[in-house]
Formats: sequence, structure tokens, C-alpha cells
Amino acid sequence: MLSAWAEVLGVGRRYRQPLADVIKIIGQQCLGEWTWPRLNSAIQAVAAKGREPVNAKRLGMWLRARKGRFVGSYRFANDIEQHRILTQWWVEGRQNEEMEGRWNGFGEDMGNGHDGHH
Repeated sequence: MLSAWAEVLGVGRRYRQPLADVIKIIGQQCLGEWTWPRLNSAIQAVAAKGREPVNAKRLGMWLRARKGRFVGSYRFANDIEQHRILTQWWVEGRQNEEMEGRWNGFGEDMGNGHDGHH
């Protein structure tokens, strides 16, 4: 999941996201296909339960159990925005490098899931 997250959302604290937004991002579709199939599959595997969809609580529990452990070059990290009481997650590299991901933000057409990558 680390490499899929890094590819889509980027590496470094500046690319942090609340888990509710991560779930919206992996749910994006274009022409009936998942926009981010690798990340979608990885998150579904750890945070979906039976026929229930992925939820931020289950994903957060899974991430907290692995936070700070490097797998290859990456690890998960998080931070709480005190004024919003919101936990945000990101992937960190061993050298604190930053890398932009392929996802380019929520556009005006977020409702239909198309983000211009197809």
C-alpha cells in the first residue's frame, strides 16, 4: 500500500490527507473504471469488511498499527490539526524527500469522479 499511496498522493508531509478524503479519492472513477486501482485495491483489502465499504475508522486502525515502520523506502506518518481535531496521514521517505503524486486534487467535477487522468 505504501508505494501505491506514494504514487497517487505523493511523499512528504505537505501531501497529507484526512482519511475521509483518501476514501473519496480511491472511489473516483472515470468511464466506469477506478481511477486509482492499485491504491483502491490495497485499501479495500485492509479496511473493507465483508460487504461493508471502507471506512476511515478501520483504515485509521490499520494505519496506526503500522505507523512509523519502514517498508522499503517508505513509512506512514500522521499528525493532528488541533484547530480542526482532524488526523491527517501521509507517506514519508527515509531521507524526508518529497515527491508529488499523480492525484491533482478535487476538481469541480468531483461528484462524477472524473479527475482528468483518463
